[in-house]
Amino acid sequence: MTNFRKNIGETLRVIRKQKGLTQDKVAEFANIDSKHYSRIERGVSGTRVNTLIEICSALEISIIEFFDFYLNLVKK
Repeated sequence: MTNFRKNIGETLRVIRKQKGLTQDKVAEFANIDSKHYSRIERGVSGTRVNTLIEICSALEISIIEFFDFYLNLVKK
């Protein structure tokens, strides 16, 4: 399970950086606590599907685009 969390977090980090956003901005746009978002991105905490959808919305990507990116990142 830990690798899954870390991979989710790494995917979020890469996408966030590509978008030129800070963790604080993503958390603000997703309406979640910035510390919680940081823990998700570091793979320390898991996230609920609804929260992941809100984060994807903040990153201006669909959940499908997120998992496409995730699968490509994990394959490397």
